[in-house]
Amino acid sequence: MMEAVLLDKDLMEFGQYNIANIPSLYAALDSDNIVVNAVSHIIKRADEGDSSNAIYKEVNDYLKHNI
Repeated sequence: MMEAVLLDKDLMEFGQYNIANIPSLYAALDSDNIVVNAVSHIIKRADEGDSSNAIYKEVNDYLKHNI
């Protein structure tokens, strides 16, 4: 799932990342790239069954502190 999202051409251009440098979800979670990190957290939390509101709050807080 994460790879499918991160392969989006527009997202790659916006985030300025190379998908070849992201071998796994765990690598993405540790990424310094804000786009890669945010996407990986959304996917991880959704896979864990967390609510949309909880995911939104976490990612929103992450982006506020890192942009």
